Amino acid sequence: MSLIAPGGCLTPEGLRAVIAAPPGQGPAELVAHLAACERCQTRLLAAGSRNGRAAGPTRSTRLVLLVSVGLLAMLLALVATSLLRG
Repeated sequence: MSLIAPGGCLTPEGLRAVIAAPPGQGPAELVAHLAACERCQTRLLAAGSRNGRAAGPTRSTRLVLLVSVGLLAMLLALVATSLLRG
């Protein structure tokens, strides 16, 4: 069973081999191809997100959440201040 198709891209088995390998320890031939092939990189990212590997929040998502919570706290403080003044 070949991990690289005759056209040069990774087969589905090749993609699974890269996904299953611990970070930094994938099969050298597959990793070398993956570093240069945009099509296989896209396929790997799509497969990884379906497997839950890319499901965590991104840095920008966390930043938006933090800013939103800060703005909400400021709004609540303004409302509380206006209620206390009468």
